[in-house]
Amino acid sequence: MRTKDWMLEFFCILICLGVSLGSAYAAEKKMVNIACCTTGGSTFVKFNAMANVFNSTLNVKATGVPTSCPTENLYLYSKKRATMGLVVPSSFYFAYHGKPGPYQGDKIDYMLHMFNADSTNMHMAVLSGKQPEIQSPKDFKGRPIGMGPLKSCGGMFLEAVLEAYDMNMDDIKGRPGPGTQLVNMLRDGNIDVMTAAHGLPASAFLNLSSTHKVRLIEIPPEYQKKIIEKHPYYWFNNIKGGIYSYIVKDTALLAETMACVVSRDLSEDLVYNFMKELWKHKKDLVAAHPAWERMLEAEQGMFWPRVSPLHPGAHKFYKELGFTDDELKTGKVATEKMGTFKHKKMY
Repeated sequence: MRTKDWMLEFFCILICLGVSLGSAYAAEKKMVNIACCTTGGSTFVKFNAMANVFNSTLNVKATGVPTSCPTENLYLYSKKRATMGLVVPSSFYFAYHGKPGPYQGDKIDYMLHMFNADSTNMHMAVLSGKQPEIQSPKDFKGRPIGMGPLKSCGGMFLEAVLEAYDMNMDDIKGRPGPGTQLVNMLRDGNIDVMTAAHGLPASAFLNLSSTHKVRLIEIPPEYQKKIIEKHPYYWFNNIKGGIYSYIVKDTALLAETMACVVSRDLSEDLVYNFMKELWKHKKDLVAAHPAWERMLEAEQGMFWPRVSPLHPGAHKFYKELGFTDDELKTGKVATEKMGTFKHKKMY
């Protein structure tokens, strides 16, 4: 065989081998469906930024999926149509332990804690100059009120608020929808009040405040107390003035801690690498949404409070970061460690 023909055949073999190996590599990519929330909130933005990090650094195909928020996410987990995503304690507790509650499906005890994903916060807003008679949730009675989907965070928040004022959903004309739709409904006068649960800042409210002046409906301390006594998984988040153009003073918003859970079926090494890449690419995540800074620098806030145990991969990462087994179990971090991890250069 002539040298030229031999070399041509050799290179053909190499090309075929490369195509074969490349196909095998692509076939081995792990599909990771991430259940988010509505497109008008912060979680959809945050978790898609997370998916982009995974896709660019690991052999996975991660996709952030818009949903009607945590209760729908539980059904996705129960059918194993999502392997990672958002939960909130008020509904996940019942699903994880198989107890009657907002979720009425199969027990979901294979979704384990990965990290806390900031908080979701109850916004109740009217357009400035409109509906001046609405000063309190008690004034919602009989009115068209925009709200999150039923059994979503926003819907459950509104139920709790109305309950504190001795009302229920039958006392209002509820208009469910995602945040972006509710913004348009408020602008068009189809609803008197927009209520929604979002992280901070939320794209829907940034959009609204860019074109209209907005007035928030606040919950007085005595009603805050009633809500917390009835729903101990809720709390009130003291928001600093300036986060939106219409929050000019410190304001307490009804809130709930969100978490990212991940399937026990994903390996310890893969989840460990998820955590590692999030930490390595913290600047990119913060550029996508500023809440990532709070989420990755909150010491015990990364893993506490939680409903389900830590995934072994997350546990391994936190141990390597410097937490003890006792701290990971109890959520009580040594005082001398507070504020130190944000500066740690691990990778």
